[in-house]
Amino acid sequence: MKRLKVLVCVVVLLHIILEIVHGEMHEKLEINLSNFQFAYVILVILFIPIVAVIMILIKNISFQRVGAILLVGSMSGSFIFGVIYHIINPGSDNIFTANNGLWGLLFQSTAILLVTINAVGIGLGFWLLREDKSTSKYKL
Repeated sequence: MKRLKVLVCVVVLLHIILEIVHGEMHEKLEINLSNFQFAYVILVILFIPIVAVIMILIKNISFQRVGAILLVGSMSGSFIFGVIYHIINPGSDNIFTANNGLWGLLFQSTAILLVTINAVGIGLGFWLLREDKSTSKYKL
């Protein structure tokens, strides 16, 4: 279980770093977010994963379980957000229409890496929930 928690920390750290780099590419390419998108990114994509990791690291099974649920929820929300805005919806935020220069390539790369790391985070969250259920005296 300890290795799994370390892996979760690494994945969330990579997620945050990639989000920051991706946000910089938004700035460089002048791809602006709506107020809703900005609030969603701050709350669901950046803040909740950090809270989830903190809760997962607390030595209380109830906090760990809530942290794992928050991790699954935030990574799922981030995954869906990324797929909708970077792949499905047309516009300047779509990776298929982004500028082809260096910033465009970094924008596209970080968007793809984010969707990938989000999928890994979802899987790790479910793995934590499964491990928690099998090792806890408290069952759902």
